[in-house]
Amino acid sequence: MGSELLINLGLTKDEASIYNILLEGGFMPARTVAIRASLGRPLTYKILDDMIVKGIVEKKDINGKISLFAPIHPRELEKLLAKKKEEINNGQLV
Repeated sequence: MGSELLINLGLTKDEASIYNILLEGGFMPARTVAIRASLGRPLTYKILDDMIVKGIVEKKDINGKISLFAPIHPRELEKLLAKKKEEINNGQLV
């Protein structure tokens, strides 16, 4: 999915990059995401947590030892678009 489109939906550049990495690879640990995104692990965890809050990434814990992350289906991004439109209509965004 195009990073520009994701950024227009309200994702940061790093979030767009991580979302695309997860789209390509499916469930993967944060360490792998960090390496592929050329980001530090702490920053990657923060970004992944932010994306979970936004509802665009899901987290799956395996045996309490490792967490795997995956993107939600791109169709769900329509919710982000609807939220963005609502903010614009309410004058919250310029």
